[in-house]
Amino acid sequence: MKMKRVQIGRAVLASDLRRAGFTLIEMLAVLGIIGVVAAIAAPAVLGIINSTRLSQAGDDVAARISQAQQIAVSESRPVEVRFYSLRDKTAADDGAFRYRGVMIVKYYQPGEADPTNPGQILGSPLAIADFGGIYRLPNNVLMSESLELSSLMRLPEVGARGAGSGAQAELRTRINGRYEIMDMPEARSYRSFLCLPETTDLNAGQQWFVTLINSGDENRGASDLRNFYTVQIEPVTGRLMSYRP
Repeated sequence: MKMKRVQIGRAVLASDLRRAGFTLIEMLAVLGIIGVVAAIAAPAVLGIINSTRLSQAGDDVAARISQAQQIAVSESRPVEVRFYSLRDKTAADDGAFRYRGVMIVKYYQPGEADPTNPGQILGSPLAIADFGGIYRLPNNVLMSESLELSSLMRLPEVGARGAGSGAQAELRTRINGRYEIMDMPEARSYRSFLCLPETTDLNAGQQWFVTLINSGDENRGASDLRNFYTVQIEPVTGRLMSYRP
C-alpha cells in the first residue's frame, strides 16, 4: 500500500507539471503579440530619440554662439563662429560632406601677449581654437543648407584652411597642453561670422538664422518639416532666439 501511494503521488505531480507549462502554440501567439506591439511602438520611440538628439544639438550650438559673444565682451576681442562642412561618416556615400560642425576662434593681434608662449609678445596675428576644436553634431543631425531654413548659408564659403575673418592669422589649438597648428582632414569648408564686443559683423538689414534638422529630412521643404531647431541671431545686439515646433 505504501508503494502504491507513492506512485500515485508521483503521477499526480507529473500531471500538475504538465498543466503548469505552455504549449508551443501559446508561446508563438505571445511572441506574435509582442512583435506587433514592438512594430507599432518602434516609430514613436525612434521619433522621441531623434527629437531629443535634435534638441540637445540645437542647445549646444546656441550655447557655443553665446559663449563666443561672452568672450568678445569680456576680452574685448573679435571671436569668430565657424560652421564647418565635414565628411558625413553616416552617409551611404563616404565622400559626402554636410554642414555639421561648429568651432569658436579667438583672434589675437600683433602687440598682444602671446597666449601660446607666456612672456612673449605677438609679432603677427594669431587665431586660437581653444574650446575643444570642432564640435561635431550628433549622428543623423545636420544644418540645413536650404537658404529658406538657414540664411547663414548665404555667408561666403571659405576653404577649411582659409584665413577666414582673421587675414593671415595662423590657426592653432591646444593638444595635450601644447598649442599646435590645427589640422582638419575631415573638413572641406566653412562659413562664419564675427562676434564683436558690442555687436556682430552680420548685415543689420537681414535676418540671420541656422536650422538643425534630422538627416532624413534633408530634402524636405520648410512647410513639410515637423521636427527642427532654429537658432536666430539678432545682428546688431547679438541676441539669440531659439524656435522648436
